[in-house]
Amino acid sequence: ALIVPRQAILTGAPGSEPLVIAIDPSGRVRRQPVQLGLQSDTFAEVLNGIDDGQIVATSSLNDLTDGDIVTPQVETRTALAR
Repeated sequence: ALIVPRQAILTGAPGSEPLVIAIDPSGRVRRQPVQLGLQSDTFAEVLNGIDDGQIVATSSLNDLTDGDIVTPQVETRTALAR
């Protein structure tokens, strides 16, 4: 399973599939249905629908439509063990 920021998840009407805005290597966006697992206030587990390493939009989700071209600003977080 993959973990994405909760703000990356688009939810519609009750009964509709949750979506993420996936960004391909050329910067083109597409709405991608996902299957969610566990969720917290800040993160959501994605069981199916995107691949490991897939970049997803976390802001301006409602302003993006399939085929738009964006320049992702990637934030990298590293887990540290004590």
